[in-house]
Amino acid sequence: MNLISKMISFGATMVALMLIIVSLAYYNMSQMSGGLTQIGEVELPLSNAMAVVTKGQLSQSAWLERSLLAAELEATEDLNKAAREFSSENEKVDNAISSALKLSDVDSDNDLNEATVAQLNRLNGSLVDVRRQYSEYYETGRNLIELLQQGDIIKAESELKKVQIQSGALIELIEPLSNKVSADAVNSAEELVDSSVSALVSMSVIGVLAIFIALGLSFFITRSILLQLGADPAELEKVAEHLAE
Repeated sequence: MNLISKMISFGATMVALMLIIVSLAYYNMSQMSGGLTQIGEVELPLSNAMAVVTKGQLSQSAWLERSLLAAELEATEDLNKAAREFSSENEKVDNAISSALKLSDVDSDNDLNEATVAQLNRLNGSLVDVRRQYSEYYETGRNLIELLQQGDIIKAESELKKVQIQSGALIELIEPLSNKVSADAVNSAEELVDSSVSALVSMSVIGVLAIFIALGLSFFITRSILLQLGADPAELEKVAEHLAE
């Protein structure tokens, strides 16, 4: 192999190594971008929405208890306040459920992987049940407060038993969903960090390998040049000067 061929081989090898590093970096950046999109646009908003639903429903339960106490004490002003606050929380909860339903309503045409799409579709089905049960709970709670305001204690006791059952069922449905959504967001973030570390290690290894290959090829080419010349260039220069004299 002549000198020009060796130089071309050296350049081609270095270009190939650089292309590998660039391709790997591009692939990992694409993976990280998709992961960040999933976390930032889907999982975190879902987690926040479920937190609002949980907080709102618990707050409504507290206002129902206050309405019962206000009715027992015949505190009309407190009873009316409990009614207003109970209805006010409904808007927050309903908006949060709507937001969660929209976020989890995905299909296979988006950028999410199949496992995530299937998981979100299952979550969407569960959220439909949450909306249905919450609507029933809210209507019963509102009827209970209205009966307390009217002083109809007998009917109010019947509604109280119903709303207690509905509240318990709703909590059993919401709490696991909320915990799972939060856990999924944390797991996705941890996987993204692990992927970033793996990408950094891979690119570092390839970079070090490229340096050693470059040094090895440089040594090989230099040695080939010396063999073709027959000696070190400095020594050849001395010989030439001697001959000239």
